[in-house]
Amino acid sequence: MKRFSFHRRGGGILYCQLFNPETGKYLSAKSTGTTDPDDAVLVAARWLNDGIPDKSGKVRQVREVMAMDGIVKTILSAAFTQAMADDILMALRSRGFIGELPAGTSAAGQEKLSDFLRRF
Repeated sequence: MKRFSFHRRGGGILYCQLFNPETGKYLSAKSTGTTDPDDAVLVAARWLNDGIPDKSGKVRQVREVMAMDGIVKTILSAAFTQAMADDILMALRSRGFIGELPAGTSAAGQEKLSDFLRRF
């Protein structure tokens, strides 16, 4: 399996999609900033080796980007259950990323994730 693929967008700029073996799908396309195919391959290889810059310019390791992609794809899948959502909320709460449960909900996570996200 190819580790990445390219396609052109406006102005002929080559966009790269890295393959995520965990999900069996490609990540979202990211601009290589070049129209030259050889340069685009060098950019993709550099991302695989050194990490992928995000929109702010911070470089994130490939394994971190792919793990996050897998988490998001799992959450969006039909197989994702309320129990799984409760586990994620508990983990986020334990890390201090979200506060305590709102009044009227139990510690078992009775609030639906969609309601929480709207409130958040």
